[in-house]
Amino acid sequence: MRILHYVRQFHPSVGGIQDVVLQIARRQKAAGHHVEVMTLDRIFADNEKLPATDEVDGIPITRVPFRGIRQYPLLTLDLDTVNRFDVFHIHCVDSMLDKMIYLRHRIRGSVFLTTHGLYFHTEKFARIKQLFYRFITPRALAKVDKVFACSRNDYELIGKIIPDPERLMLVENGVALDKFLPAAPAERTEDLVYIGRMASHKNVDALVDRFLEADTGARLHLVGRDFDGTLERLQARNLPESIVFHGAIDTDAIAELVARCRYFVSASSFEGFGLSAVEAMGAGLIPILNDIPPFRELVEGHGGYLIDFNAPGSLTPVLEAARRSPELDTLGESLQRSVRGYSWDEKVNAMLAQYQQSRAGLAS
Repeated sequence: MRILHYVRQFHPSVGGIQDVVLQIARRQKAAGHHVEVMTLDRIFADNEKLPATDEVDGIPITRVPFRGIRQYPLLTLDLDTVNRFDVFHIHCVDSMLDKMIYLRHRIRGSVFLTTHGLYFHTEKFARIKQLFYRFITPRALAKVDKVFACSRNDYELIGKIIPDPERLMLVENGVALDKFLPAAPAERTEDLVYIGRMASHKNVDALVDRFLEADTGARLHLVGRDFDGTLERLQARNLPESIVFHGAIDTDAIAELVARCRYFVSASSFEGFGLSAVEAMGAGLIPILNDIPPFRELVEGHGGYLIDFNAPGSLTPVLEAARRSPELDTLGESLQRSVRGYSWDEKVNAMLAQYQQSRAGLAS
């Protein structure tokens, strides 16, 4: 099959959704399919203009210009390009999905969608989002051959508005469980690490505040690229040396850091799935996560701790309880075993089976 993925941000931009699309594309290519990625021509974080064509891991990339805001980019979809493919797979519920309302009848192949948390990441534009959820998104979903919900929360949200529930399928993200495994083992400290974008909805300010209240003598490592001025704001607070800013470091450096830490922490107010948390669990870290639906599902299914990071003093008792736990030294290994079900191969095979089924339906 010839497969075209569309995602707003991709290589060299780094992030959870970008990594998911790359993992899917790699495995589909390895299975013998021709796979390409269409993305926007500027990186949101710094507005850097990128070349119109590129390649990563042998996967061709086409970048298209756009106008408007990054949450809802306006672009022209080249139907001649799309119609060279058997499958057009859209990632995220955004302007590209909405285009299907009036363009689907001109696309010869199958159209698929992966939800990635829809558009409820922040309260920004809340009223507009609710209008879209009630009136626009259901019309767009009706034009898609299959919707892959990447979390149970997404599955429930889409299930309330999709015209044909038979077109909805739960396919949780796969995870590269060895991504943060170090080349050599290291002795763990009591340090905590956050890995992800420095963005307002990640609530890193609250994470820092709760850590400083705990005053454990450990360090909090913050890893990730600034997205909306959050990192600059944090650095302006003149925080103590126990808060360590690493910025956007490569995977090998993250793996070395993770090997020395014991806890993965995230105060995020919204996640579509919680990819970094599962990757960290795959490396043996104990998660302490904000009490939101996707994180609740992870902790209830595998282990770790849930707290309300917006509540003063909430982190301190959890760290104290964890240190006193007789299972502290074995919990990391237990978590590693528990998350093995997030195999990418299984997830990609499920997608390919749906592609094939849809193609067979179009041919009949």
